[in-house]
Amino acid sequence: MDPTVTTTTTITHGDTICPRPARCGPPPNTKLGERAFSYAGPVVWNNLSEYIPAEPDITRFKNILKTYFFRLAFDLLG
Repeated sequence: MDPTVTTTTTITHGDTICPRPARCGPPPNTKLGERAFSYAGPVVWNNLSEYIPAEPDITRFKNILKTYFFRLAFDLLG
């Protein structure tokens, strides 16, 4: 089964699209708030290259995402 996201309402918040308006709001005021999964997860997702979330095959998506994060971590360490 293909994972799909269906939304009836979308709200734009800055340059991002919020499929769940209840979870989108202004950025947190503290570093602790920035580390919260509910904030950090969408930030990472919105910063991915366009071709990664657009991949329809789940196995290929996981492979591309894993490679992307390994390359990101390697570049930051080196």
